[in-house]
Amino acid sequence: MLGRLWRTVWGWFKGKPAKPQFVVTTRDRMTAEELIKRYEAGQRDFRNLDLAGIHFGEVDLSHCTFSESDLRDAQLTQARLDGANFSRADLSHAVLTHAYLHQVNFAKALLDGANLQSSDLTGANFKGASLEGCNLSHADLQDSNLCEADLSHANLAWADLSRTNLSGAQLIQTNLSRADLDHTNLHDAVQRGVQFEGARLPRGGSLAKQG
Repeated sequence: MLGRLWRTVWGWFKGKPAKPQFVVTTRDRMTAEELIKRYEAGQRDFRNLDLAGIHFGEVDLSHCTFSESDLRDAQLTQARLDGANFSRADLSHAVLTHAYLHQVNFAKALLDGANLQSSDLTGANFKGASLEGCNLSHADLQDSNLCEADLSHANLAWADLSRTNLSGAQLIQTNLSRADLDHTNLHDAVQRGVQFEGARLPRGGSLAKQG
């Protein structure tokens, strides 16, 4: 408890919000084969499970709930997860390249070091999520919500961020080279050492000065 309070106070001192807390509890372990079988039988609720390191591949798990589940190092390349709920889940270092993640809920999720390169993330919700060091290059993030998300050291080169909400986001050493920021909202975003080389800067949005 004291450790969590100290991390929060230290985050305020540095001008950076504390990371979402992933509460460690006992979770049931489920294999990929069992989960797919249950999905095909109609189950959609897979919250609070131990799915760390699981391999799914090109499976369709649209509209499932994985809230508060442990998906660290999970392999979900080219998976179809449209409308899924990963709120408060731990997806640290997970691989979701070329995945279909339309309108997925990642609110308060941990995605540090995750790879979402070239994925469809249109309309996704990342509010308050931690994406430190995340690879989002070439991703389609149109109309997504990254309000108050931590994108420190994240790679968003060539990403489409048109009409994306980045208000209050942490953009520290973030790579936005060649990104499309048309009508992107960067109000109150913390910007330090951001790379904007070749980026299409906001038109009708807002771009604050780097601090």
